[in-house]
Amino acid sequence: ILRNPHLTLAKPLTDRDTPPRTGPDLICFSHLRWDFVLQRPQHLMQRFAQSSRVFYVEEVIPTDHHLPYLEFHAFEGTSVTAVRPRVPHRAEPALRETLLAGLLDQMTILLGVRDPLLWFYTPMMWPAAAHLPASAIVYDCMDELSAFRFAAPDLVRNEAALMEAADVVFTGGHALYEAKRGLHDNVHAFP
Repeated sequence: ILRNPHLTLAKPLTDRDTPPRTGPDLICFSHLRWDFVLQRPQHLMQRFAQSSRVFYVEEVIPTDHHLPYLEFHAFEGTSVTAVRPRVPHRAEPALRETLLAGLLDQMTILLGVRDPLLWFYTPMMWPAAAHLPASAIVYDCMDELSAFRFAAPDLVRNEAALMEAADVVFTGGHALYEAKRGLHDNVHAFP
């Protein structure tokens, strides 16, 4: 056997290595990649991961493969699992949503996720996730995404549908709170 002093093998995880989970599973849908920049979603999801399994679902990445699939990524220093949906790049938007919905179903079945807390940073994921049974739905509106350059044309429609379904809406600041408070009866400024 060759020995390399610079090579270390990761030890396999055991039940003793993971903290006990007492809270509900949480699926977070975000427009930000987990490893892009440390912001509000990462701060909150890392806290929730202390008591719950947290799956951080990022926006779809086009692939040349003919079938959709999920990539699961673990990052050092957190027990949050980043989930990157990969959908064939030729899929039209309606088919993309259908494929993503199917991937979410597969994920919840394979991982034994039941009635999770759904936490949204992007309304663009709502059409694919709306069918999931949930213990609660949170819309954490960090920014007015519809005002961003290159915003998707159906962002406003998706946000209205998400706000109608949400149990609670948080806003990233007071100006955003003022803009959203008339659209839902349970909106809270959470800067």
